[in-house]
Amino acid sequence: MNLDKNYYEDDEEIDIKGLRYAVYLRKSSDDPKKQMRSIPDQIAEIEDMAKRWKIKLVKPYIEEEQSAKIPNQRPEFKKLISLLTDGKCDAIATWHPDRLARNMKEGGQILDLVNNKIIKDLKFCSYHYSNDYSGRMLLGMAFVLSTEYSDRLSANVSRGVKRSFLEGKTGGTYKPGYIVDNEQNRYYKDAHTFDIVKDAWKDRLAEVPYQQISDNMNQKGFKRIYKKDKNKISYMTPQKLTKMFQDPIYYGILIQKGNEIDLRNQYDFDAMISEEEYREVQVRSRSKIPYAVKKRHTFYPLKKMILCDNCGRYMYAGASRSGTTSKRYLYYNCQNSDCTRSKKSIRAKVIFDWIYEFLENGLNFTEKDYDRVNEKLLNLSEAKKNKLMTEINSIRAVVHKHEREMKELALGLAKLEKDTPEFKISQSRIREIDKELESLNNELADKKDRLDSSKDIAITLDNFLNLSKKAGSKVKAGNAVQKDNILRKIFLNLSVNEENVVSYLCKEPFSTLLKDNGILNGRGSRTRTCDLTVPNRAR
Repeated sequence: MNLDKNYYEDDEEIDIKGLRYAVYLRKSSDDPKKQMRSIPDQIAEIEDMAKRWKIKLVKPYIEEEQSAKIPNQRPEFKKLISLLTDGKCDAIATWHPDRLARNMKEGGQILDLVNNKIIKDLKFCSYHYSNDYSGRMLLGMAFVLSTEYSDRLSANVSRGVKRSFLEGKTGGTYKPGYIVDNEQNRYYKDAHTFDIVKDAWKDRLAEVPYQQISDNMNQKGFKRIYKKDKNKISYMTPQKLTKMFQDPIYYGILIQKGNEIDLRNQYDFDAMISEEEYREVQVRSRSKIPYAVKKRHTFYPLKKMILCDNCGRYMYAGASRSGTTSKRYLYYNCQNSDCTRSKKSIRAKVIFDWIYEFLENGLNFTEKDYDRVNEKLLNLSEAKKNKLMTEINSIRAVVHKHEREMKELALGLAKLEKDTPEFKISQSRIREIDKELESLNNELADKKDRLDSSKDIAITLDNFLNLSKKAGSKVKAGNAVQKDNILRKIFLNLSVNEENVVSYLCKEPFSTLLKDNGILNGRGSRTRTCDLTVPNRAR
């Protein structure tokens, strides 16, 4: 049946042999093989298709290097549109619709040119396009699916990168003195350069000039050999040292895309310097060298952990001077204008005094406590995982059902007349399914994230005894960052009134142990004995 003649008066027969076809080629770098078809493969298939259809291809062919995911980023695509709108070409020949667009804006641009008959025909090697109403509708759906695939792939990649990062793995950014293990994707000592770079940090602490440090490193044999090109070698320079001396990975903090993870406690990482030495280098670099050092923000411990007992909102940390003294002290302040507490702030020293006493008196757990709670928590964790898996499988079944229904409706539309009630009902149902699928896929992604992030509580319990016995002394002796790291492993939050800590919530396994021991919350009773001072650059 000829749908063009029998169903749609506005569709007319076109002599494709008289059309001039612009050839659009684009590499794809988002599939497992890095590109779906190489440019030479695309050219060969398009030219073979042109011979079968006996159509005319316009040279030179248009070859794109930019991704089609983000609109308005492809100069060659703009050139293609100009050729069509200027009347220098009549049609497009390409390998697949996803070569033309993987975003709705540029997909819509192509459809608009088709509807206005500026693009008179489209020929694809791996997709059948008919120049009628149903063909244009299915082409629009192909653009939608290409956009969905690109968005889903991007989300999956981002999720995978985030999960790998939380496991102490890296994307592979080069760090002088370290190598990335091919199997674990983690940083390990480079036997050839680790000691050379470590000596460079010592030189910087001794205020040796950058030029001299880089010369010393090169004389000791420092060099970087590139993985992809073994013949390419680079040596240390003062400019590279500037960046290296700013990187906190050398004392064990990996930063990637604004996120950070401490490699010192959980992973087999060899830190080159201490945190104190790193901070000392930053202070000296700011005033001694001509290279710019990124300004560091003041670190305040226990952010989003201190709750106002009166209104229930998080209190904000900040430092201020007390009276005429030049010292700055850390406070937690309730900034809720509707809160009726009489004193808006409480000195951090009060909270930390309570914490010190709590850790010394409340966490004296033993191996017997560990054995008692271990099985209970592991069973709870396994039950949570099983429930998530059941929910994920249930959602997947509904998604597959909706996808089958949408496919059947899309195929059925091609056989229906445009203005019939059946056509409108099917079209409306497709839109409904599309919205339902979007919601289901978002819910599915969320549950997968929660399943991936649920770790065996046994991993936490491995360090249980050491933490319960030494937490108090470590927190007392530690700086602001170290205090924060340890306390976040024990507490979820602490509630305070105008004078003291009035209640708290602990993380597992401490929460279960305290509950089993009949301790449901903590009551603050200590008053100020000493101040928690806040140096300008530390707290």
